[in-house]
Amino acid sequence: MTKQEVLHFLQSYSNSGSALGLSRVELLLDYLQHPEQDLKMIHVAGTNGKGSTIAFLSSVLTEEGYRVGRFQSPWVFDYEEQIRIGEENISEPDFVRIGQKVMDSAKQMVADGHEMPTEFEMLFPMALLYFKEKNCDIVLVEVGLGGEGDATNVIPTPLISIITKISFDHMNYLGDTLEKIATAKAGIIKPLGKVLLASQQPEAKEVFDQKIKSVKGEALPLLELPNDVETGMKGTYQKENATLAYSALVALKSMGYFISEDGIRRGMKNARWPGRFELLAKEPLFLIDGAHNEDGVRALAQALKQDYPGKEFCLIVGILGDKAYDKMLDIMLPFAKKAVCVTPPNPRALPGEELGKVIAKKRKDLPIIICKDLKEALEKGYFKEKEDTLAFGSLYYIGRLRKEFLLLTDEK
Repeated sequence: MTKQEVLHFLQSYSNSGSALGLSRVELLLDYLQHPEQDLKMIHVAGTNGKGSTIAFLSSVLTEEGYRVGRFQSPWVFDYEEQIRIGEENISEPDFVRIGQKVMDSAKQMVADGHEMPTEFEMLFPMALLYFKEKNCDIVLVEVGLGGEGDATNVIPTPLISIITKISFDHMNYLGDTLEKIATAKAGIIKPLGKVLLASQQPEAKEVFDQKIKSVKGEALPLLELPNDVETGMKGTYQKENATLAYSALVALKSMGYFISEDGIRRGMKNARWPGRFELLAKEPLFLIDGAHNEDGVRALAQALKQDYPGKEFCLIVGILGDKAYDKMLDIMLPFAKKAVCVTPPNPRALPGEELGKVIAKKRKDLPIIICKDLKEALEKGYFKEKEDTLAFGSLYYIGRLRKEFLLLTDEK
């Protein structure tokens, strides 16, 4: 069997069954003899900042010599990056071998009269099998969607449940108020579990506090990041994620994990999370950021004001149609001196032509260019005029744009 055959099988079930619910993945783990029961895990939910928080944690723990499993989605650059140890993706032979095992179990489920698991419900057990096989000391698990009904919530009570800042996203699945969204995400809080909360809006914090109390959990303190700790990732919002990771590391130390001050300093400084306020070129500037919802672009705008005060950019924009793109544009257009609109390579994409019309209504003075693909957007938005450029929007689109930019840079 090849990697492409495994991918084809998994992605054939990307929309099968209901999006949320644990019955299928629980049954699949029965067939796989429950690898999750042999792993020590940290479970991370929230709206924004999950990936960066995990990147900081992984970097420090790896510095201290731990073998750190990472399950994170969606993928941005390569499918296999959703399953990795430290910074290293699962190898192709391991991906194929373990994928075959999970596929066989899923097919047996169907033969036994059960429903086929979804792509995500097969991918997560693949990760668990891999992390168990590789004897990971600790595994960092990012929630796919929500919390309570997400496939990752089959794990036993983790070492720590971390919830990053909550804001509006995926409202068609999670609800249209902060209380409803927080209730879904609070589902990762397990009986007697330790919980670390980022700073939250009052209505969200009340939901979390009540859930912690109801399950007799322990709320861990959110600490201040020491002044001598530098972070390797740009953006003011990354300090919040680093603070959350630091607080989790202090909690792990109290549980008996060896974590030194020097390890924290080195790990925080060496942490990387491509596609998040990432500077790809300096003269002229080329910045990319995976901000793909209202809270994400607010954080991006704050970082721009601090790091590049008064600067205007050529904006290369690709947004999904089910996002709050109207509000996102209101926040970002004040930074624009030109807008390059592109259709992200995603079935849920907002077409570049429609995006251009929305922008034109908001900024009649703004030059707008509609491009057929990412290469054309980069050629016309950065390389032709050689002006400071910022690309933001869908994570998938940012990943592909980054690859295309690096290819074009090598050619020129």
